Amino acid sequence: MKVTIQGQGDVTLTQREFVAAGGEGEVYAKGTTAFKVYTDPSRALSVGKITELASIRDPNVIKPERMLLDPKKGTPVGYTMRYVQDTMALCGIFTRAFREREGLDHPKMLHLVLALQGLIEHVHQAGVLIVDLNELNFLVDRGLSTVYAIDVDSYQTRSYPATAIMPSVRDWSVKNQDWTEVSDWFSFACVAFQMFTGIHPFRGKHPTVCGLEDRMQAGISVFDPSVSIPKVVYPQDVIPTGYRSWLKAVLQGGQRLPPPSDPLQVTPIIIPLRVVLGGAALEIIEVSAFTAAILGYVDFGGHTITATEDGVYLGPRRVRDRTAVRAVGFTPKMNRGILAWIEKGTLRLFDTTSKSDIPCVLHADDVMGHGGRIYVRNGEQILEMVLSDVGERVIATTRVAVNVVEHATRMHDGVVVQNLLGSTFVSVFPQAEMSYQIRVKELVGLKVIDARYDGRVLMAIVATASGTYDRLTFVFSADHASYTLRAPVRDVTPAGLNFIVLDNGIIVHLNEDEDLEVSAITSDKVRLLKDPALGNDMRLVRHGGRVAFVRGNKVFSMRMR
Repeated sequence: MKVTIQGQGDVTLTQREFVAAGGEGEVYAKGTTAFKVYTDPSRALSVGKITELASIRDPNVIKPERMLLDPKKGTPVGYTMRYVQDTMALCGIFTRAFREREGLDHPKMLHLVLALQGLIEHVHQAGVLIVDLNELNFLVDRGLSTVYAIDVDSYQTRSYPATAIMPSVRDWSVKNQDWTEVSDWFSFACVAFQMFTGIHPFRGKHPTVCGLEDRMQAGISVFDPSVSIPKVVYPQDVIPTGYRSWLKAVLQGGQRLPPPSDPLQVTPIIIPLRVVLGGAALEIIEVSAFTAAILGYVDFGGHTITATEDGVYLGPRRVRDRTAVRAVGFTPKMNRGILAWIEKGTLRLFDTTSKSDIPCVLHADDVMGHGGRIYVRNGEQILEMVLSDVGERVIATTRVAVNVVEHATRMHDGVVVQNLLGSTFVSVFPQAEMSYQIRVKELVGLKVIDARYDGRVLMAIVATASGTYDRLTFVFSADHASYTLRAPVRDVTPAGLNFIVLDNGIIVHLNEDEDLEVSAITSDKVRLLKDPALGNDMRLVRHGGRVAFVRGNKVFSMRMR
């Protein structure tokens, strides 16, 4: 595709530069410049609005910069903007599972909340309103320190009113679309509360009023004592007192105020652990305990590797101080546990048996572990690490698993998702030296917020156009040539995908309602287990081929009575 950058000349955009496709058009990137090309040129942004948006000076607000024109007709077809790499949607950092895995503690989250607040203040100072201030319109860098505003073309300027807003952040007291700065701050309150606690302030369960919009219009937030919330959610005490009183006034008290300039210092909260023994449905037995909270647990070939807040353990033996472990693999011959993480753009590997680093100079954009193997995203390739036992040493080499489009690819838990010119493909790796790249038509046009693949089962949390989230479950055939989509679960609260598939094909899933779903990979029939011991603060894992879970600093095995 050839387009003309107004005042600069022609540029050709190919599949290599493709980043993503959405409802309005496609985005491409070359170097530090991104190009948005509208599917319907009649909806292209006008020069007048680009001029009015130019009053926004904050570089982290990714606003339109130059018009893109049809080379033959000279008519607008899109615009250019700054391109930022290695980012993720703001909603991707909400879940407790992500925060614990990535070390995103409460002070760091406060920093991001303040950064978001600063962006909004700058936009308002420029005489512009955001209006659709939802979590999908902001990005966070991979270092979890910077917030970027995107979809700025939808902002309301002096001459160009905004026309759309997600219901999940709408200030329902506003009539006739008379948006103001304080209606923006109401939307910010909804997003900030999710950042602090992991749940939308009008989610949870109320005994009489159901549904997000009904709760928002009735002003019944999680501050109401009659609302129950999942156990996985952080307590309100993690919110600094200045913010907490403001959030309560806005979300529960109906006031419309800008946020405080002094949120006060966050005090780390230690969440007490409950003693879990199980009820009528489940028998739960403690397997092991550590001195600090468990961040990750892998059981493979009879060996366990546990990453905690104070170190990494091979079985009960401490092998390394705390480090940002992102993936765990094992050598095929001696079953030596290998830790993997990224440091300054380079893959780092550590042998837990010899307690030594493994020489590696591989550039890495991302890394994941799956099935006892380590996979690295390196530009336009997904590489499988080949870990070979050579005497007392481990040698690391690579093989290409799949090729991908660099800017439109995201690694999740056991699966790689890429948006390829309007089609969504997933890449899965069920065995060593084996990969499948599958087009999943049901994901086309949806933003995949979270995904997990295990034992032929793919679950994905997707954001809908209405501002809600759906959970989709796909079951692949043994040769991955086909798949079935099980009944979608609509309007869920993202709490992290929490399921495992056992070797016998049994799927065990802890759902958003804190109930255990047990089903077979060959059948849609689901057995639902309710037990007072269950809660979204438990992360399902395997232990000795059986179902287990991690809670706090302990590992428990679990079986049905």
